[in-house]
Amino acid sequence: MEKTMTINLMEFLDESARYRLNILQIFDLRKGQFISSDLLIEFLGISKFKLNNYLTELEKDLGETEDTRLHRLARGEIEIVHLTNEVIRQLRLKYVKASETFIFFQELVLYGTSAEKFAQKNFLSRSKAYLIKNNLGKIVRSAGVKVGDSELRGDETAVRNLLFEVYYYFFNGIESPFPQELQTEIRSYIELIRSVFHIERILTRLIKLELFLGIVLIRWKQKRFIIIKEAILNMNVIHQILGDFPLYLKKVTQEYQLPQAILHDENVWLFRFLLAEECLPLSEYQDVLIEHTELMDITNQQVTFVFDQITFEDVPTTEIDCIAEKLKMELLLINFKLDCSSYTQTTFISKDQIVYFAESYPQFHMCAQKLAKITHQRLPQTNENNLYYDYLFTIISSIPPVFVKDKVFVCVDFSKGRAYSEFIAQNIQSFRSLNVEIQKKVNNQTQIYISDFMVDKLVCRQIIWKNPPSDEDWMFFGDTVVKVRKEK
Repeated sequence: MEKTMTINLMEFLDESARYRLNILQIFDLRKGQFISSDLLIEFLGISKFKLNNYLTELEKDLGETEDTRLHRLARGEIEIVHLTNEVIRQLRLKYVKASETFIFFQELVLYGTSAEKFAQKNFLSRSKAYLIKNNLGKIVRSAGVKVGDSELRGDETAVRNLLFEVYYYFFNGIESPFPQELQTEIRSYIELIRSVFHIERILTRLIKLELFLGIVLIRWKQKRFIIIKEAILNMNVIHQILGDFPLYLKKVTQEYQLPQAILHDENVWLFRFLLAEECLPLSEYQDVLIEHTELMDITNQQVTFVFDQITFEDVPTTEIDCIAEKLKMELLLINFKLDCSSYTQTTFISKDQIVYFAESYPQFHMCAQKLAKITHQRLPQTNENNLYYDYLFTIISSIPPVFVKDKVFVCVDFSKGRAYSEFIAQNIQSFRSLNVEIQKKVNNQTQIYISDFMVDKLVCRQIIWKNPPSDEDWMFFGDTVVKVRKEK
């Protein structure tokens, strides 16, 4: 599929709202720390006067939330207390709904409103309305979409992907971007599709499906239809599946008078989404995929690369085969999503997060970084950080860390007796990411000895814990495991 560059979604916000949201994101990354005004001015590249105005507006915004508050402290320091992702997302939605650019965008998408009609409805000058229209045109241009007199124009795939990306980012399950009448129609389609494919009631998937179907129905009403240029899905199989559910075919053909050729492509579009968003398990619908040589070759190369890089313990061949098959299916899903995805996930990632995974899963981290880099080179429009996390979590979920040859051997031996030592050992093993093997006795494999008293003449590291261990004891243990693994 031909990919377009993603848009800067923050451009939908007014300038003041953009900076207020940037301030919130800075505080969110710094988790409870005070930040000086001078540092915020440096980060944001604005004057002290503008910063004070934005902080005053932000104080009012946060004052309307339940617990989150902005405090100005001595020496020009700022503090925001009880800041959560929920608050940031609710304010982000509030800001975009107040944006003239987004209001025009909605009027254009839902009702085909022209700039002149928008000016009349909102008591704006004609020049102001055209300024808003031109601004929207600049925002969507990088997605390969143009703003026409009363509609969005461009390749239908690009238009629908743009709409999904905007709605997914800003509304994000908080509320629906669609009018009530359309929501009712969407729900009827969802229930029909759920009955056809037995889709589980997993809320995040249903929210995405609601957005997807809402956009489809809006475009159908405007007689805008998908044209599939690449044969990725086997339509014979799709027709066979849908043939068992005549109510669905009858509904889409009668209510929207879709000709057979258009119905063909729209069904492909629906299936692509259902598979990419895991509403349907790819493992059970592999026969829907036409032999896609490039996709399968890339996936097989990735599986081979991962197995070449990771050193396994003595694992039975049958177990290795199961791991390889699971990894293959998970990587195939990622690659299929990259080909079909309707949106780009926006992620704020700190160095601390990457360092944590690098230390906890060193071999997995290296594989994920390399796969993300290769994929980003092949698909430059992708976000390398997002790819890293996709690949990392796929590898972690497919390959149990206990099978990987980087475990640390820990002997747990407390003077309180066997029951207490086993209790501590069970707590240690609950931290799967540490990948440690617990020992009851010291031997030549032991790398860390944990107890409540010192033992002379031990060559391995010793950790002396309180009874019961404190938070600091657990933190020191985790740091020690990381250090030992680095020394191997």
